[in-house]
Amino acid sequence: MSKFLILLFLFSINLSFSQYQVVKDNLNCTYGLKDSEGKWALEPEYILIEEIGFGFYKTTTASGKGIFSSDGYPLRNEYDDIKLIGSGFFEVRKNNKIGLYKFKGLRISKMTEIEYDSYLFDGSNHIIFYKHEKGKRFSTYINIEGDIVIPETSGTIGGFKGLNYSLIENYVDYDNNDLRLKVGVINQNGEIIIPIIYDRIRICNDFIITQNDGKIGKLNFKNEVLL
Repeated sequence: MSKFLILLFLFSINLSFSQYQVVKDNLNCTYGLKDSEGKWALEPEYILIEEIGFGFYKTTTASGKGIFSSDGYPLRNEYDDIKLIGSGFFEVRKNNKIGLYKFKGLRISKMTEIEYDSYLFDGSNHIIFYKHEKGKRFSTYINIEGDIVIPETSGTIGGFKGLNYSLIENYVDYDNNDLRLKVGVINQNGEIIIPIIYDRIRICNDFIITQNDGKIGKLNFKNEVLL
């Protein structure tokens, strides 16, 4: 394929996404969207409109931010912020909490409620969501289809990174609010296979190295002592 045909192909893709033009009303200092025929798709009554890619436009009103596309208004102007994540997700924020929506083409669907404080992509197929409540941290592990793999669990789950096991940290109350951060091991079924009692843990291929009060130990994945 010649360079000319490649450029023409890329240009046609870009045109298919950019169906509207952002137009400013200089008199009122507001923004709207016009279609290819010069007709208003959105009247110029928005504080700001931004083309963010993939056929989506982020709109801002006094009520909040939303998402508009040729399919309509899948996300109304009610969010504190909306951010495009990668090529398939929207992060939405409201009242200092986070949720995720996913999209395919111009179709947007909800993945989670807006109830989390942060999240971590674990590879390309899973996401860990974190929540803080009354000084405690909770983790929920889901796949990119939005299915819950590990229900809400007390503690901070690390990334599995394609393995069957991950570290999980939590504060343990030893005595009289003497809280100490300890670590254990959790599997992808949500089962804590090594209790959360250690200062440090290193997961190896066939065994686990632990450290507590300066003492080194060695366990198998059934929590049996090897050293």
